[in-house]
Amino acid sequence: MVNPTIRKFIFYGVMSSSLVLLGHFSYALASWHSDANETNQILEAVQQYAVSPMPVSAQSLNIVPTGGSNTQPFLPVNFDKLLKQNEEVVGWLRIGSVGIDMPIVQTTDNEFYLNHDFDKRASSLGWVFASASSNMRNFGTNTVLYGHNLSNKRMFGSLKGLLTILKEKPDSGVIQLTTPSQQMVFKVVSVYVTDEDDMLYVGNGTQLPWRESFVKHIREKNQVKSIDNHLITPLDQYLTLSTCYGPTGTAKRLAVHAQLVAVKDTSAAAV
Repeated sequence: MVNPTIRKFIFYGVMSSSLVLLGHFSYALASWHSDANETNQILEAVQQYAVSPMPVSAQSLNIVPTGGSNTQPFLPVNFDKLLKQNEEVVGWLRIGSVGIDMPIVQTTDNEFYLNHDFDKRASSLGWVFASASSNMRNFGTNTVLYGHNLSNKRMFGSLKGLLTILKEKPDSGVIQLTTPSQQMVFKVVSVYVTDEDDMLYVGNGTQLPWRESFVKHIREKNQVKSIDNHLITPLDQYLTLSTCYGPTGTAKRLAVHAQLVAVKDTSAAAV
């Protein structure tokens, strides 16, 4: 039989540990909510810098506006004010079907925006950022964007919705990406869940054999069969969005690949 003194010692020890854990959990939860509120405020404040044209669909493939309007499917953005707020802004990303509409950033350290917000303040929500290896001024074969999979659907938390949305509405896979020099429209051509050690889907090779392997990979891995990707080629340019898929610490990744289908040069040198 356990000595009463020892039993009391164990009881208070367990209680103390539980209180410490509860305290840590409460603090983490409060910090997360605080970060979420600050992120929402930032997103609401910057919305004024991106024009809100009519919704677009896959009809944009042929640069044919939907609804009979003369409005092209490009997304004008005022980068002057955005760059004053954060000089590392490299573009604006809009995916209307899942409610993603925000500026994206890039730095030489891929870890920084995993735990910092748009104003470079420490935040558990992070921000959507372009891979340090992606050239945002002169796009290569594969341009990669990363963002957290958040329960409040901020950053890339709503991205997994494409797995079901595209099954019902294949034409809703339109991504608008605008940089200071280009306005671009992409069409989603592959969505699937992979592992973190799958380095091909976030690679950016230049040689034809690598390009062929990349296209073969994303075509075969695609889990949304309603997507028509038989026309994608190794010579196309692609945008890849990557986020975690599952609980914290998971090794699973959601990959979304989109093919560039329209581009408008808006640089100072453009005629």
